[in-house]
Amino acid sequence: MTALTRAYHSGDFSMTYPLARGSGALIAATGGAVLLGDTLPPVGVAGMLIAAVGLLALMQLGGTREAYAWALATGLLIATYMLVDTQGSRASNGLGYAAAQGVSVGVALSLAGLAAGRGHAIRAAAKRSWKRYAAAGGASVAAYGMVLVAVNHAPVGYVAVLRETSVILGPIGGWLFLREGLGRHRAIAAVIVLVGICVLIAAR
Repeated sequence: MTALTRAYHSGDFSMTYPLARGSGALIAATGGAVLLGDTLPPVGVAGMLIAAVGLLALMQLGGTREAYAWALATGLLIATYMLVDTQGSRASNGLGYAAAQGVSVGVALSLAGLAAGRGHAIRAAAKRSWKRYAAAGGASVAAYGMVLVAVNHAPVGYVAVLRETSVILGPIGGWLFLREGLGRHRAIAAVIVLVGICVLIAAR
């Protein structure tokens, strides 16, 4: 969470979002093959390479070194928790693990905020926007719960990259709604990432 918010603060959303999510999916796919024994056929590897080209293109389209560093750090952390949670889900139960994970993360983040002296800010924000936070939190837990069920039926790499098809939404959103520069070019780079993801999925 910290790395992702730092990435958003230091760079455009249309660059940091797809770079963070896309790199996380690719690292998770590689880690699944190396650490969890998941198999990737040659066509799947080709899809990963195409997606990697798109990510490299994103890195050439305007951005600070700090933004790149935080976005890639976010991707590495996404891949790490995906691999850990995949192993936990496969060793137990997808829905049960997801519920336990959601509660534990919520408690941990709340305690971290209180320990950092942000209790007043948390209370004020909750009072002002609790419905929005509840909706977003519920959607997040439900979405990740489905991911943890899916990894019991397919290699984590396929689930991770399919989950990240939203990388194309980041540049489009930044271009259309946030009026960020180079949005159109970043959207094209994100499409390349999406093509690689589709090739990887088709290989399955």
